[in-house]
Amino acid sequence: MNGHHKRAKYKIESIKHAAIELFNQYGTKKVSMDEIAAKACVSKMTIYKYYHSKDVLIREVMLYIYEKKFVSAETLLKENIPFIEKLRGILSIKFESGDYLKGDLNSTFLDKDLEIRKFFEESFQDRAKKLLSLLLSEGKQEGYINDNVSSEIFYLYLEILNTGMKAKSEELHSVISNRDELDKLLDLYFFGIINKSK
Repeated sequence: MNGHHKRAKYKIESIKHAAIELFNQYGTKKVSMDEIAAKACVSKMTIYKYYHSKDVLIREVMLYIYEKKFVSAETLLKENIPFIEKLRGILSIKFESGDYLKGDLNSTFLDKDLEIRKFFEESFQDRAKKLLSLLLSEGKQEGYINDNVSSEIFYLYLEILNTGMKAKSEELHSVISNRDELDKLLDLYFFGIINKSK
């Protein structure tokens, strides 16, 4: 990669990170391209060189966030570590990505851009199911998940929990950073509140 390409890559990354920070803080509708340019320390003309419109920039920012999340999760699942450690890592990745998806960024992306919504559903959801399938398989092998739990029930269970997590995202951040509390949450996550020895 020559000097020109390195500078271009740096500018693109700076624009994306500036857009993410401003979109999360103020919402996509209230942020102007001038403000993004100032935050990224580039000219507005430079932004339009790489992104032809604000909608294109929003689309690229969302794809960047989701791609980063999936690569991190895929890398984690390939590591030679116990299932429970992988689960801790997956939860951490999820909440780290949640920091990028505050405000109206996520809803704007999925509700407004039908083309990208279709791409997201076909691409990222398929990748998510493959990751969850690997997680389910390892959970069964290590005895954390019952052998009779099907993939469909596992996905449904996670969707239900995911809805609750989104509703209590702020409270869960403190739990994720506390190892003892996270272990208690994971225990409930898999084994529920019933003491089966009784």
